[in-house]
Amino acid sequence: MASSASIAQLGLIGSNGTVICLRLWSDGVFSGVRICGGGSLNLMFAIAVGVESLDSQVCCHNCAMSPVSVFLEPVTSRLSVPDGVSGRPASMGNPDLQTLNEDKACTGREVTAAAVNPQHERIAWIDVLKGLTIVLVVLSHTAIDEVEDEVLYLFHMPLFFWLSGMMYRQEKYPRLDGLISKRARSLVIPYLWFALISYILWYFVARHFGRDAGANINPWLPVLGTFYGVANEPWLTHNTPLWFLPCLFAVEVLYWTLRRYLPSMPGLVSGLLLCSAVGYWLSLHGLARLPWGADVALTAVIFYGAGNLSWPAMQIYSGLSKRRQAWTNAGVLVLGSAAMWWGFGFVNMSENTLGPGYARFYTAALGGIAACLIVSQQVPPHRFLTWLGRNTLVILALQIPCYGLVKAIQQYGFGVDVEATGGSLVWGVIHTVAIVGLLIPVIWVIDRWAPFLKGQRRTDLAAPALSV
Repeated sequence: MASSASIAQLGLIGSNGTVICLRLWSDGVFSGVRICGGGSLNLMFAIAVGVESLDSQVCCHNCAMSPVSVFLEPVTSRLSVPDGVSGRPASMGNPDLQTLNEDKACTGREVTAAAVNPQHERIAWIDVLKGLTIVLVVLSHTAIDEVEDEVLYLFHMPLFFWLSGMMYRQEKYPRLDGLISKRARSLVIPYLWFALISYILWYFVARHFGRDAGANINPWLPVLGTFYGVANEPWLTHNTPLWFLPCLFAVEVLYWTLRRYLPSMPGLVSGLLLCSAVGYWLSLHGLARLPWGADVALTAVIFYGAGNLSWPAMQIYSGLSKRRQAWTNAGVLVLGSAAMWWGFGFVNMSENTLGPGYARFYTAALGGIAACLIVSQQVPPHRFLTWLGRNTLVILALQIPCYGLVKAIQQYGFGVDVEATGGSLVWGVIHTVAIVGLLIPVIWVIDRWAPFLKGQRRTDLAAPALSV
């Protein structure tokens, strides 16, 4: 067998600055991978077995050349190599842990399977941001001051669409039926399960207390509303926040269609803008809500798409020096706050109410998203925040039933009038902490005995889905 040679090494910059070395072997296969750099491996792309494509910044390893933009074909693709150079050691095999750990002196530690397959490696700052966002969502559903509530509504649901878009990869779904099958299991099935649980609790308990006690709601309307899938009362009165799950499903189907039939960047951006304009027009002139929040999906798809297309910007940010990152952080926070101030108005995406104007709605939402992205980069990956980020679906789905229990405990257990504590941020925070605290054992039980409620199998729990 001809001798082999490593004829080139390229360095990839990960999302946290970690340098990833790819070896180009003499037969033209990118097979060897070594990790050189400190910190945890938080990649925004895959580089080992099963990778379909990479789009990254590449530079020569251990050289002073500036990074150049390059598109890498699948790792199994053949590349042109110099004449007369051929062969690869039979012992090398696939780019597995043997290759990854070849030079532990470079890393100081062994590389785990999570590094080989990023599906097993959560992106820490995204989990932190999801954790912070779900806390804000819960807080916004408590009885806090109206102004504080409206500030949160400007951006917290657009941010969830953005984060979901960041995890989407078009190449994973060459056919629409593949996307529908997977997302039906991870979104639609949990939606139906949690809607059923919420309806049972509402029918036997919640509708006899509080604001629902005198509403005289026909019990069949929430049943029909579950299949209608819109938040306007009385359709999802048993658990309004569930609207997000079928709407996200509609957004993903719409985005797949745009990516499939408008593959160029100008075409895709034009399609997203057109959808957003139609969505805003429907918010003003629509005669009736569309099933599964399809009207809101037209508005939300631009956030989803922007999140999906934002990785290059996040990569550039990660490559900045600390000083430039500090200046960038300050500028984004100032501009984001100014955007939210300019676009301030009543927004409720669940009911397709989008504030004082098209430009102001999107400006305020994007300003809030940008500020949150910057803040999440500065927050250490605290274990509890990360755990919250991994369990946003259950928290989103069960926060309202838990909030009813928290108010009942306050009213009848401690004798504190619920109405008297309305409009207080302090009490809103107390209620939020209590809701999350009640959900901790619930999530543990679901993970252990009922993962099907989250659309998962027991084997999925080692690598939970990144989308909401």
